[in-house]
Amino acid sequence: GKTEKGSFPKLRKLGLYISSNFKGDVPKMLLSLQQLKHLNQLEIIFNVIWPQSRWDMNCKPAEVIESLKHLSHLSILKIRNACEVVTCVAMFPTNITKLTLIDITCLNDTGMKAIGKLTKLQKLILSGQYRFGEFWSSDSYFDLNCVEDGFPQLKEFHVENLPIQNWKLANGSMPRLQILDIHRCDKLDSLPSELWSLTTLTKVRVRRPSNAMAAILQNLEVENGCEVIVDLPMLWFNATPSNP
Repeated sequence: GKTEKGSFPKLRKLGLYISSNFKGDVPKMLLSLQQLKHLNQLEIIFNVIWPQSRWDMNCKPAEVIESLKHLSHLSILKIRNACEVVTCVAMFPTNITKLTLIDITCLNDTGMKAIGKLTKLQKLILSGQYRFGEFWSSDSYFDLNCVEDGFPQLKEFHVENLPIQNWKLANGSMPRLQILDIHRCDKLDSLPSELWSLTTLTKVRVRRPSNAMAAILQNLEVENGCEVIVDLPMLWFNATPSNP
């Protein structure tokens, strides 16, 4: 067919910066991306007012994601300044294999369930905000619940700078997980015991763990040949043995 002037039918990668200055209808604009039949990789950056993490848009986060769900060719999706986007999402584009959500301020069961339903997802990166010297308020702590049979194809799971207090991994969840990387989640004091029964698991890396987590991991005996790496900040090391 004839291509309209100014359109990019073969476009494979696209980055969008969406701010409150955009006077158009954001969901409608995103729906129009369906015409890009070759669009494989999409990065969306939302304009957010820090430090309050206030959503500075004339539409709801859920509307934005809902309007992406028909992008069936999309395999890589990255959202920056995701804030609370994930808490109100029932559905992501169904064929994505890699999902990256950066600057999340909150995660809940609804969001995790929606991500867990992505049957082709192989790599998941969830990242909060790291601001040196600032601490999470206790009302922002949350639990990470991975429901039964969720994340069926997930191979890599990266979590960073999130105030996760408990991580529950139901039986049958993440059955193909190979690599787990946790960085600066210092409210998390233990990993789910179900993790160690995953036969596919080859590498667990925990960087800057809480003291309790570090103690558990250092005394851990792993039977399935999984490599466990614990990176402690240098200042935690005690050069002299406590029991000479």
